[in-house]
Amino acid sequence: MIDMMNEFGFGGGDDGNLETGIYPTVIKFNAKENKWSTYAGEGIWNDVQFPKQIAIDMPNFKRGWFKFDSESKPVRVLAKYNKPCPDNPDGPKIIEGGFKPSFEVNMYSKDLDFVVFGSQSICVLRSMNTLLNQWSSRPETQKQLVTGDDIVPVCTLEIDKIATKHGSVYVPTFKIQKFVNRPVNLIGEIVETQAQAEPKPKAKPAPKPVPVEEEFDDDLDAAFPDDDGGADEF
Repeated sequence: MIDMMNEFGFGGGDDGNLETGIYPTVIKFNAKENKWSTYAGEGIWNDVQFPKQIAIDMPNFKRGWFKFDSESKPVRVLAKYNKPCPDNPDGPKIIEGGFKPSFEVNMYSKDLDFVVFGSQSICVLRSMNTLLNQWSSRPETQKQLVTGDDIVPVCTLEIDKIATKHGSVYVPTFKIQKFVNRPVNLIGEIVETQAQAEPKPKAKPAPKPVPVEEEFDDDLDAAFPDDDGGADEF
């Protein structure tokens, strides 16, 4: 049972960063407006239609901590789901302007191509935790750990509307429909078996950080108050 919400302190080292030769396009979800958009550079975001089905690289799912530095560049401290969760670099408390709980996962569809999705929203974190446990408990995933088959789940998207004290927000919920061989464009680490780890692919130099807008926050300050003292198409 995976509980990244508990790891982040919500209750109830190898940083594991993936090294890939091609960096995916950043995609984000606007929880207030129920909109998806991709980063086009120079601070420009383009609204996009999310596909009916999308391949999600759950074998390389990462979670950890995220913030913007003094130059508004993203800083990530992440580890793969099967590695120990990194400690918050700021210490045991979440501080204003500091690191926040986050996740990052690569996705692929023929319409969006290779994209990376992450969020610091508590509601989205909870939703992705559900997907992570759904994926890890599937028999296809258990077999993959033994055989090393490079398969990924294809998911459909549902949007849930929930009420918070700040008003209604939308939450993306992914449902696994099937498994397929990893699409060529969904670049990631080779799957490691339980018996023997495979060599990692060579990586090109890391790209320059992509500036992104700050993610909608489902009241993290309230949660942590300060105290003074294949052939398939999808």
